[in-house]
Amino acid sequence: EYILSFMVAFVFFFFIFFVNQLLLMLKNVSVQNLSIRVMMELVVLSIPQFLIYTFPFSALTGASMVIGTLSSNNEILAIRSSGISLKHIFIPIVAFSVLVGCVAFWTSDVLNPWCARQYKNMYARIIQNMPSVALKPYSVTNLGNITISVGNVDGNKVSDIVIHDTSNSSEVRRISAKKGEINVLDKANYVYALSLKNPDILFTDPNNMGNYSLSEADEFSYALNLSSLLPVFGDPSPSQVSTKELSAVVADNMKTRDEHNEANEASINAEMPRKISALVALSDAQTYYDATSALFDLEASESRITSIKMHKFAEYIMRYYQSELHKRFCLSLACVLLVFLAFPISFVKVKHGRLIGFGLSIFIAVMYWAAMFFVQLRSMMTSIPLVPAMWAPNAIFFIVSLVLLYRLYRT
Repeated sequence: EYILSFMVAFVFFFFIFFVNQLLLMLKNVSVQNLSIRVMMELVVLSIPQFLIYTFPFSALTGASMVIGTLSSNNEILAIRSSGISLKHIFIPIVAFSVLVGCVAFWTSDVLNPWCARQYKNMYARIIQNMPSVALKPYSVTNLGNITISVGNVDGNKVSDIVIHDTSNSSEVRRISAKKGEINVLDKANYVYALSLKNPDILFTDPNNMGNYSLSEADEFSYALNLSSLLPVFGDPSPSQVSTKELSAVVADNMKTRDEHNEANEASINAEMPRKISALVALSDAQTYYDATSALFDLEASESRITSIKMHKFAEYIMRYYQSELHKRFCLSLACVLLVFLAFPISFVKVKHGRLIGFGLSIFIAVMYWAAMFFVQLRSMMTSIPLVPAMWAPNAIFFIVSLVLLYRLYRT
């Protein structure tokens, strides 16, 4: 019964996340340039990204539905009246939830990184064979020092193009054209030619705005290197690497932070003798000139110390990776912890117990997701202890479930 309820809940949450992912794909990729088959392949490869949320919510919902059904049919009452321990209901549900948690962790640790690599490779091939995909309709694209604004994109045809090129420090190039098309120059290295029809070409001097030149042409060919738009294969991101690799990235960032802090402390220690010397000179000054000179030295030393203290290590990225690492374990363990909360809230005898259990579980799932999102955001943006913050939602929900279970046991 629980497996059936779990599958129903899984399909429900999967459909919600799948539709959301499909809408994001439709928003971010030019529909005119991609076939439905290719788009669906990209969506399928991105499925594991949201499965890590689908598993714990489905485990909770399945438990709530099946226990709600037992309660509404008076089967819970019959079991307890017969002197049978409720652990005979708890144990199989908890055991299956542990299995679900293991599958969820395998999904985030193995399946998701593999699908992410396949997604990158497929997207690279799409750009290689159809470069206009990189130029999304009515958008602005940055290629290093080159900014390209385009209007409509239809196949390899592009309209309303504006190119702003600052790659040369001595001059700025602005090229605009009503129509153009993009063709292959070097397919292996993702270099393409953007051919513009009747463009206006403006050269300006960034150091002298009065110095400029304006010209026209029948046709203008502009080389574009689209390799910078490809996902960076060497740089790991939290959702695209295994737990082992993610832990290594966190360890490297922590080592870099410690080295940075040690260097700052060494610089401050090296500056302290000069500050003390300036203080001594100021106290021993006999003339106005000596006092002024010592005061300037003291202010300069304090300014350097303040500058060193302000040059802190940027911990945002490190804390982001750390939070993703802990979230991976939190969501896997939530497959079991949230099930404990489903027991007491579903033991109330009501009509339509399955529907009530389904509704309550969705409410709890939303609360859990909101709590996890909030603590992750706060842990990245502030200096609060990251580990307790990330595990706080699991701890709070588990404590609440234990309290409710204790009250249920006493009754």
